[in-house]
Amino acid sequence: MKKLYFTIMLCTVVSLCHSENAKRPIGPQQKVLLDERGSDYYSYHTGLGTLEFLDRSGERGTPAIKILLNGKAIVNLEGVTDKGGSEQSLMLDSFTNVIDWASSKGNQSGPGDVKRMIVSVGATSNCVRRYIMLDFTDTKPFVSKPFSYNPDDDICEHLKKVKWGKQETFIDLAGPQRYLYRPQREVIGPIGD
Repeated sequence: MKKLYFTIMLCTVVSLCHSENAKRPIGPQQKVLLDERGSDYYSYHTGLGTLEFLDRSGERGTPAIKILLNGKAIVNLEGVTDKGGSEQSLMLDSFTNVIDWASSKGNQSGPGDVKRMIVSVGATSNCVRRYIMLDFTDTKPFVSKPFSYNPDDDICEHLKKVKWGKQETFIDLAGPQRYLYRPQREVIGPIGD
């Protein structure tokens, strides 16, 4: 019952649930993140500084329209719509491993800095149209072009799995669609298995 309550609470507070993911258990790293961070869930530390998700009112939260690094916008969807006219927002999928964490430092509990992150783009968390890779492993942040095979903006994408690697990261979307990311380069795909 606690797990169900926590899942409902997470869906309500974070507004990031996909219907097919709602029954998946929350991983220990995600639970630590939510328990320890509370209202700071929309602010992350990277090796390059502080990353924040800002909603339409300019406050931290989702659905976000901007992602800032040290106060400077690195992603801005203000006024961006899909082909159906729906305003697009930036969100994190809370039930998939969308963040590549650096190792914790010293006695620090919980995750370390964010190295890389996959951000969902869509009108709502229930209908993601595409994804963006953010990479903070070099001296400058890297923001990929949006990726998914959705040329008509009529498919609701679902992130199935991410296999993080130092040189190659594989991203699997429902469909099946597989994408390949190499550090500081564009995401390519769909590719074969």
